[in-house]
Amino acid sequence: MAQVPIEERCQQLREVLKGTGRVALTYVDTPIWEPIAGSEGETELHNAETGPAGLWGEPPVRTAYALANAGITAVLDQLSALEILTQPVAPALATTVVARSAIEIGSGVWWLMEPRIGARPRVARCGAEEMESALRANQAATKLGGGPDLQEYLDQETRVRARLTGLGLAVTGGGFSPSVDGEKRPDATTLTTDCLGQILDHGSVVVYNVYSAITHGTLYGLMQHFVEDPTDPTKLTWTSSLPVMEASVQVALVACLLSVDRIIEVMGWDPTAWNDWKPDVGGAFP
Repeated sequence: MAQVPIEERCQQLREVLKGTGRVALTYVDTPIWEPIAGSEGETELHNAETGPAGLWGEPPVRTAYALANAGITAVLDQLSALEILTQPVAPALATTVVARSAIEIGSGVWWLMEPRIGARPRVARCGAEEMESALRANQAATKLGGGPDLQEYLDQETRVRARLTGLGLAVTGGGFSPSVDGEKRPDATTLTTDCLGQILDHGSVVVYNVYSAITHGTLYGLMQHFVEDPTDPTKLTWTSSLPVMEASVQVALVACLLSVDRIIEVMGWDPTAWNDWKPDVGGAFP
């Protein structure tokens, strides 16, 4: 890409962030996703799965879709945050921290909405997400001392386990990420690498580690934002970085694109508008 003034480049990035959010919302911005007739999603809603509590029907599958809906809503919100933060003069760490959140949430949606896995694995993956959330909520409430005000969080694990048992989905394994019917959520590094690797190839291996290093205040992450003072080579100056900003926007967009791709495919929605927009995203990062 030819060198352009930083103001112009930031404007380009803001436009692609805004446009991606605008087009994505035309698909996902509804409380209940309705798959079209003959789609994979419709087949899942009409599943014949049973458990001790009886026929599944639509609710367990719709719960999985609702979880994906919440996730992609959060990703699009983070794209809006990046749009605000992408400025010629910006806080040094801000875009990286927001992008890390976007890629972690987006990769979870990407995993949950994998096409052609069927109703049972999708519901099991949703259950694995719910179990991890419930276990962590219990941990936090317990550390705060419990009590009536926190009972909702203390009871989540019991409720989720009971519902999964009623569906005939066994919860196995320990820690904060148990398996549900054999489906176990990959750790964040593996999941983001697998997701981003669909487009970024080998670069995806280090993205999450580097972004986590910055978010966690690891020295090698923070040192990316110190540069030699042009007026005094014995000093380092804390600064924002356009290449870091560009990379942050790019990886967040990749996570969003891949997640929405899978949502559209499973729901059987017409991808024309989405596919027509994607070259504009690619064109911003030649």
